Amino acid sequence: MDRRRAYLLSAGALALAALLSACGEGGGRSEGPAKANGEAADAGYQAPLRTVSVSASPEGGAIVRGTAPPEARVRASMPDKSAYGATTDGDGAFVIELPRSAEPRLVALSAEEADRSVQAEGWLFVPPDRPDAAVLLRAGAPAVPFPGAGLLATVDYDGAGGAAVAGRTTANTPVRVSVDGRPAGRGRSDAAGVYGVRLNGPIKAGEHALRVETDKVAAERRVVLASRAPGGVFSAARTEAGWRVDWTPPGGGAQSTLVLVEPKA
Repeated sequence: MDRRRAYLLSAGALALAALLSACGEGGGRSEGPAKANGEAADAGYQAPLRTVSVSASPEGGAIVRGTAPPEARVRASMPDKSAYGATTDGDGAFVIELPRSAEPRLVALSAEEADRSVQAEGWLFVPPDRPDAAVLLRAGAPAVPFPGAGLLATVDYDGAGGAAVAGRTTANTPVRVSVDGRPAGRGRSDAAGVYGVRLNGPIKAGEHALRVETDKVAAERRVVLASRAPGGVFSAARTEAGWRVDWTPPGGGAQSTLVLVEPKA
């Protein structure tokens, strides 16, 4: 494996475990995070814990919708130890409303059923001014944008030059990525229209022109790749295109995610 991209291509279970610990998770026996393919880590669960969408509430907060085992207690925890919860219905659906916040939030979701608990893969980054632009951050993998995101929604990168882009388009659609006018990767969206493409070579820090295209549409953004060590579990800073989120995994190094916020229609 190319050592320059080793961190971005590595598994993210340790980083997720560290966040959950910092969030003050407790109660119930942890069975570990979900696998990257969405399968539950504990075969005894009827369904994995997934976030389906994040939208803005009328009061300016965030409404998190998802699925988990039926009649399970779902908990949304944050590094400041605040938490909100809901109980899934008979079909396993849940809705958690987070109050309005002036600060960006990192949210870890977990579900408890009987004496067992399971954590969702990754964690939610929720911008304070645009909850509808929330994304699912995943250590070692491209972020996952929710319905409503654009063709070029996120850029993940590390200090060694490993990088990946993600976004949404129509289902099962080939996607091509270029950096500064040169081909940089290919991929295909899944059945929900989500794609994630790791770039096929390292990318230097600084300003770059990223372009993503399908056979029918294209999107291009100029972005600045820069990172810094967070002063805690994470740090977030506004950029001209949206937000930059930085965090440090337990094994060292750093991963950053640019959340490219689409203008409101």
